[in-house]
Amino acid sequence: ADSVYLLYGSLGLMGGVALACLGPVPHAALVNRWFYSRVGIAMGVVYSASGVGTLIISPSAAILIEEFDWRFTYRLFALLLAVLVPVLLFLPWRAIRAGHPLFQDVSQGSSKADDPSPAITAEPRQPPQWTLPRAMRTAPFWGMTAGFFFAGCSSIAILIHSVSFMIGTGIDPVYAATAFGLLGFLSPVGVIGFGALGDWMGRSRAVLLSYGLGALAILGLYLIKYHSAFFGIPLLVASFGLSMGARGPTVSSMASRIFTGPGFGGIYGAISMGGAFG
Repeated sequence: ADSVYLLYGSLGLMGGVALACLGPVPHAALVNRWFYSRVGIAMGVVYSASGVGTLIISPSAAILIEEFDWRFTYRLFALLLAVLVPVLLFLPWRAIRAGHPLFQDVSQGSSKADDPSPAITAEPRQPPQWTLPRAMRTAPFWGMTAGFFFAGCSSIAILIHSVSFMIGTGIDPVYAATAFGLLGFLSPVGVIGFGALGDWMGRSRAVLLSYGLGALAILGLYLIKYHSAFFGIPLLVASFGLSMGARGPTVSSMASRIFTGPGFGGIYGAISMGGAFG
């Protein structure tokens, strides 16, 4: 790019739009059409892909930039993505979008399915009638939106400033960067784990547990600053690493239970905007 504005427009605007199109909202809408009794762990596996991809791509990019330069690295990743486009175009999107036969029957207002899967019919659905305007008149909609907003405020603040905070307290920069890398390593574990916990102990309890675990990260920061980094850093890494992405699958599966039906994608997209503003 010859201008910083071109960089803002390409990487910032177009990259942001692409990230939103490939983000949790369309994934949650598709998963909700195919899974029901184990939707939490299914959401967790999908959400964890982002963390696993970060663990693979970030060090690969660093090695390529060190070996060549950032322009070569950008072009190589762009080429890899371009190769994937034809593959994605030939996927059976009509069948994927239609969902499980039970979901199709319910979305058409039918109460019976020809050959329902036992894993999906563990809890029968009611005919969906939810739309975004109707959902916005309910307390659960605004409760989940507020939860995403405050989680976004707190999680991003810790994520962005944790390394500089540790270095500012006298911790070796390499050690601080290593601790930050462990956060990304634990994130997929927490995402899948809390998704499974939501199926096992209930989504509301799993969400509360994830928020409580996230609060322990504040205690870890306090210990690093005023007491012992020996105890504070492991507490910060374990609590924040396991909880920072845990709300995604649990809240999305909770929303899919409440706002079931074809309109779920738009409703969950509006709920997710709370996290974006946060």
